Amino acid sequence: MKHTLRQVFHSGKFVTGFSIFMGLLLIVIIYPLIITDAPLAIISQGTFFPPGIYVSTYDSIYSPTTYTLMLDDAAAKRIANKLSNEDRLAMQDWLVKDGIPENEIDIANTAILLDLWGKNFDPTRQFPEMTFAKVQYYRRLDASLKGILSTEGVIIAANNAQTGTLEQIGTVNQSDYVNLNKVANVRVLPLGTDNFGRDVLTELIRATGVSLQIGVVAGTIATLIGLILGLLAGYIGGLVDDVIMFITNLFTVIPGFVLLILLSFSIGQEKRGAVTIAVVIGFTSWVWTARAVRSQVVSLRNRDHVETIRALDRSHHRRRYSALHRFLCCYGVHPADFLGYPGGGRVIDPWVGT
Repeated sequence: MKHTLRQVFHSGKFVTGFSIFMGLLLIVIIYPLIITDAPLAIISQGTFFPPGIYVSTYDSIYSPTTYTLMLDDAAAKRIANKLSNEDRLAMQDWLVKDGIPENEIDIANTAILLDLWGKNFDPTRQFPEMTFAKVQYYRRLDASLKGILSTEGVIIAANNAQTGTLEQIGTVNQSDYVNLNKVANVRVLPLGTDNFGRDVLTELIRATGVSLQIGVVAGTIATLIGLILGLLAGYIGGLVDDVIMFITNLFTVIPGFVLLILLSFSIGQEKRGAVTIAVVIGFTSWVWTARAVRSQVVSLRNRDHVETIRALDRSHHRRRYSALHRFLCCYGVHPADFLGYPGGGRVIDPWVGT
């Protein structure tokens, strides 16, 4: 067994695949412990939130501690966030259509560009070749440019419980910052949300867990059935081989997908689940494993050294078993390594026996 594992892990491709599998398995186990939301829970209003870190605006404003940072490029980044280069080109295009000479429009100078835009833009005007979606885009752009060059802070006001009027309770300056670790509600959405407002990463990891569960259960069942039937058919032969191959040929002729649908339909809607689907897949996917194992056993059974062992010893089953053991480990973990069969757990030279 140790020799077999040493040979398996010597393969670079196997080690790479095994590492990826273990990484996925750890993510599937650890992630639900951190994010406890149900995979189909709707956590947002709106559709297709972009990936990013989402911070509660309410908690940010009422953060217990604010910090003042004097960053030279803060104003430039704030303007670039609201007015991208594509927006500047779109504004230039609208102004040119409105009759402003292109040489008078400097899209690199934000103050001049906004001054021309504020004096000439008319949200109700629509040029003949302009679509309705483009008109809406210009209206949203115009609304987002309000106060973009302002250096004053934002006033926070609240209703007075007695008078019912708004009263100033604070000011948020442009140089005020909050520590993200001190904000109560922060949610990381590495893949954003779908059109129903559900966390895509949570759905993906939960689906990965279900897929791994189905793959492990179905693979285990199919491998065990195919290994046992293939060993019996190839080792015993005769009538047992004929019966097993007849059953195998029946399953080969019947389309597996159709059989899977029929079995799933007969189970019932209320009893269907990942394990049920995996069991059905396992019971319909063992055919080629059985045929491959049988072919290998038949080939090994008729080799010269196995025939020599049979001729030298009347109770040849144990020696033939040991001789075949070494060559069949590639089809699965040998049960002798767990059941304490003589020779289990060590490599036996088939020419020598035990």
